[in-house]
Amino acid sequence: MPRTKLWLVATALAAVYFAWGSTYLGIRYAIVEMPVFAMCALRFLIAGALLIGLGKLRGEPWPGAIEWKGAAIAGILMLGLANGAVTLAERTVPSGVAALIAATTPLLLFMIERFRADGERAGKGGTAGLLVGFAGVAVLLWPALAGSTRFGLGSDLAILMVAPVCWAAGTAFGRRHALPAGLLVSAGGQTLIAGAFHLAIALALGEVPRAWHPYTAATWGAVGYLIVVGSLVGYTAFAYLVREVPPSLAASNAYVNPVVAVILGAVVAHEPVTSSILLGSVMVVGAVVLLAWPNLRAASAASRSGILADRR
Repeated sequence: MPRTKLWLVATALAAVYFAWGSTYLGIRYAIVEMPVFAMCALRFLIAGALLIGLGKLRGEPWPGAIEWKGAAIAGILMLGLANGAVTLAERTVPSGVAALIAATTPLLLFMIERFRADGERAGKGGTAGLLVGFAGVAVLLWPALAGSTRFGLGSDLAILMVAPVCWAAGTAFGRRHALPAGLLVSAGGQTLIAGAFHLAIALALGEVPRAWHPYTAATWGAVGYLIVVGSLVGYTAFAYLVREVPPSLAASNAYVNPVVAVILGAVVAHEPVTSSILLGSVMVVGAVVLLAWPNLRAASAASRSGILADRR
């Protein structure tokens, strides 16, 4: 992997890790006043249109019918169903807990890949990373569940369980099916279709008439943050990673996002940082290192080989 591409991958990972870690708190503020699916529709329709417009300004090609079909499936799985489940669940589930449950995505993706003939096979380090990460999530999540009687089967927490399954399925799908060739048009197409999906649900639930309401600056600020940071920056970076790195590394953001969410919860919402949170966070970060290290080491070695070849 050329050094320039290595830096692009590292930058995209950082963007997804930290941008999406903060959007859980942004969602919480956005749906205090605004109906859930109306907010999702507004967020994704605006972001999708902007992404497609930027892509066309860069000269990216317009997708064909097959590519639009791929974008529709990926967009509905990841942004329509997965993100929709997270947003709906955050009506009662704390943003940090939502991020922690989403951290099971890499494990589910590994299971999907493991049962496919052409799936990615994790080595010892990758398998250890997945197991350590899942254990870290359990350490983080257990006190929240054990100390609360509000969560149970049929609750928003159960709805939240849909999110990692759909996101893992969408990630695996995006690796193997035709998507729009241009990076921004691809991300924008998926986002726009997800927005239309949410708009249809909002109309069916009667949210649209209720959405015409004067909102506070905090609500508009949260929605704007979700559009710019969550969609324009975060989803574009993720779309790039799905194309350029193995699925397990592309989905490793789910391990870091909870750590970011926990830190923001402590700083912004003044939530306590317990010993279990500290231990779980260390395990989560260690899991990301184990998961990413083989790929980054190979990329670094290839980069050094290229530099040496250039010098000869």
